[in-house]
Amino acid sequence: MWFGGLWLGVLAACEPSSRATATIIARVHAVGGFVSTLAFDDHGGRLLAAADGDRVSVWGSVSEGAAPSFIGNANGKIANASFSPTGTVQAVTTDGAAIEWDVSTQRAVFSHRLQGSGLAAHSPDGRYWALGGALFDRTARQDVDPIRVDEQTTLQFSASGTRLLSIGRHPTLVVVRDLSTARTFQQRMQTDAQLGALNSRGDRVAVALRTGEIEVFQMPDFQPLSSWWGPRSLVALQFLEDNEHLVVVSADELQVRDARTSWTTFRSSIAGSAIAFALDHGIAAAGTPEGKLLIWDLDRSRVLARAQIASSPMRALAVSALAHRLAVGDEAGAVTVLGW
Repeated sequence: MWFGGLWLGVLAACEPSSRATATIIARVHAVGGFVSTLAFDDHGGRLLAAADGDRVSVWGSVSEGAAPSFIGNANGKIANASFSPTGTVQAVTTDGAAIEWDVSTQRAVFSHRLQGSGLAAHSPDGRYWALGGALFDRTARQDVDPIRVDEQTTLQFSASGTRLLSIGRHPTLVVVRDLSTARTFQQRMQTDAQLGALNSRGDRVAVALRTGEIEVFQMPDFQPLSSWWGPRSLVALQFLEDNEHLVVVSADELQVRDARTSWTTFRSSIAGSAIAFALDHGIAAAGTPEGKLLIWDLDRSRVLARAQIASSPMRALAVSALAHRLAVGDEAGAVTVLGW
């Protein structure tokens, strides 16, 4: 079994010959098929994994071969799962079942039915649950007026939890909902969108079109800030926590762009073809079908490590910058946790 200290080759922009050490802390297995979702809690101490099925596995602490301390059955294919700030686990299934578990008592404490279809998301404060154009206020225990969305490509809450971005296609409609005022802002686009991103304050939106053009807007009136031509096919599009820089990930490259000027401030090649990506407070990671892993420190514009971690394609990643932890889920149901 592969375990212990592991030397990972570093390819930094200015120091291609330097090296860093990362450690495989543990390998565990999620209940179900290939891992589709991974998440750490706010402190990086607990980990959850949703496999291709209706179960959520939770580890209170991760050690080699440890069984989950809690397994929740959502009675439907899980679309999204995460920890709330209070430590409960929230999940939404593809058919609209929303459930919240108290892991300490191993019981469901709340459930609801969302009348929507599409992508699923939870607000960082745990208050709002979203599925497609449906939105539920967990605190008020009431549904918020839904919006229509077709072929949804993006559903994301701002880190502040005050705004929600939804992007659909045919036609492309970019919608930002201000949850504090109940106002809705919309922008129609002539070209299909492949991905979108909302910054942590919720006042900037980036949209990547299928033509390869990336446009950045200032909210609330969708005032154009910048635009440039990028890859036609993206793996991820996310703002850094500084609200000023945008991370653009294609299959073979990661770029960091200034959202105002479109200037490239960092660029890194990806050996292979990235299919999974995660970002937390400047620490980013990408996984490939060959089981290769890349880790970047984007605040310092450098590559931390490259390594061969799994023997099957990586399907989910989670990063805790606070705890210096990275979790990797593959098609075989294995979850590898690393520290650096």
